[in-house]
Amino acid sequence: MILPLGSLVGYRAMEISQDFQDFSIWRSLTAGSITVRRRLFSVLSAFVLASLLTFCPASAEEAESGSSRWEKLEASAERAFVDEEYEKAREFWLQALKVAESDPKQELNVATTLNQMNHLFVHTKEYEKASIFLKRALGIRKKLLGENHILTAETIGNLALISHKLGHDHEAEDLYLEALNIKDKLLGEDSLESATTMHNLAELYSLHRDYSRARDIYEKVLTIDRKKRGDHHVEIVRDLTSLGVNAYRCKRYKEAIDYFSQAEDEASHQVRSYKIELVPIYHYLGLSYGNLKQHEKARKFHKLAHSLGTEVHGKHHPANTVALLNLAQVCDEMGEDKEAESIYLKALNHEKERSKPSPYLLTEVNLELAQYYHRHQLDEEAERFYREALKTYAHLPGYEKRKLYELPVAFSDLLTRVGKKEEAEEISKRYLHLHSPHKLGHYRVD
Repeated sequence: MILPLGSLVGYRAMEISQDFQDFSIWRSLTAGSITVRRRLFSVLSAFVLASLLTFCPASAEEAESGSSRWEKLEASAERAFVDEEYEKAREFWLQALKVAESDPKQELNVATTLNQMNHLFVHTKEYEKASIFLKRALGIRKKLLGENHILTAETIGNLALISHKLGHDHEAEDLYLEALNIKDKLLGEDSLESATTMHNLAELYSLHRDYSRARDIYEKVLTIDRKKRGDHHVEIVRDLTSLGVNAYRCKRYKEAIDYFSQAEDEASHQVRSYKIELVPIYHYLGLSYGNLKQHEKARKFHKLAHSLGTEVHGKHHPANTVALLNLAQVCDEMGEDKEAESIYLKALNHEKERSKPSPYLLTEVNLELAQYYHRHQLDEEAERFYREALKTYAHLPGYEKRKLYELPVAFSDLLTRVGKKEEAEEISKRYLHLHSPHKLGHYRVD
């Protein structure tokens, strides 16, 4: 199967941005998420300050002194998160929460910490906990700031993303629309803050393959970004990439290539960050050309995604495993069997050598190798890699199992063919509850 790479389309201010796929080990948040929030608060400080002070009966000096420890802990947590020291960030945030909860005058600080911890919970996939924290934060902000406040809208937008992660997409849509309505009233329909929510709402529609509705909203976001940021801002690259991914998801590969080519051209204007933006562009160009059976072009862009990904993310990044898998699949489709086998094995070794291998990726790579050997009727090798894949598959959460639903199907097929019918039936029954997802280019054993 062709693996869709997770998003490098960056975090947009105020809310956590949707990642392009649930393959969120790529990057669901960026370092910019914290720093952007700080810049935005400085811009909105005059707007927010009056409402904050209304609920702080102490003098400004007393309030500053009383919350200074919380501010230091919050800053330390955000800094640790940006530095990818996630458990340290968790510790600082929990300390900040404890300090704020000990002082009734700091109830809004409680809400801020609860909201900010959502960054960590998205990274660690603790979605149930994120939902609990955000609902509590929302209750505080609605009580003290009112329903029509920009910080209330921020929490509603974050809660929308978590609702999507938990599979409650109708609820997520309603929450995004609620947040957007508040932002439009307060800041105008062409504000960057409204563009954030519009972007995430478009992503939700895109994931449901609602191509036209997602495209129209992404186009509005692109128009706002060009107006507010200028023609050669990095967000323009990301908007065009979003449009390309939407087209790719809906199998409009030629349109996808056009958007990605525009994004690549825009990225060439970036002085500092263009390389990191080019990695997902090359990735999706490779996938799009592959689906059009233009294998040489597909190979070219998967090689670029791998080499550039290694340069900007380091040798042991999970995206490099994905790039190797996609490269192997192109070689496989071109009939270069030995080259494909070699790259599949390289991808497996790459993932095993990482300090924290992804169970999902280990399952994926072993499955690809098993299917490779299965297609070539090398039954012993195929069975060995199916069994390796099943070891990690058994411990995946349900939504990840569903993505790799063909593993028990293909393995049962092989076991039946080699005369192990009882085991084949047992595996089929064990995973009978899993349902097939949309057919998005998953490889099938004929």
